[in-house]
Amino acid sequence: MVMGWHVSVSRQTRRRHRPAANNDPKGVRLAVWQARVDGLDWLQDLVGSGDAVHLADNGGYPVRYTVRAGAAIPRILAGPPLARTTWVADPTDLIDPDRWHGATTIDRQAIEACQPDEWLQVEAFDES
Repeated sequence: MVMGWHVSVSRQTRRRHRPAANNDPKGVRLAVWQARVDGLDWLQDLVGSGDAVHLADNGGYPVRYTVRAGAAIPRILAGPPLARTTWVADPTDLIDPDRWHGATTIDRQAIEACQPDEWLQVEAFDES
């Protein structure tokens, strides 16, 4: 059962003006946060409007989307969707410090370099 999500949003390294493919390499990370169990609903809303594409589920390890910067960035800058104020971890969790920062991080300088019509990559890991 999903307890929450570890969500990261990155630029693409190439073909930024086309939707990413599932295995495209990720570029600069724009933001990372821990979200509640319903923390991917905003992405499903963007899929419905055509501003995102659900690329893969992978059983939650990870779930991948590609999303238009113009649709995602305002939501992230307003406070990442359904982000937990305080990150949580179980005492028995094995923490990968390269992926789990313990606090929401937004790289505003990297975000400012994005064009509204470019496509970003979103990776969400099931934290159950």
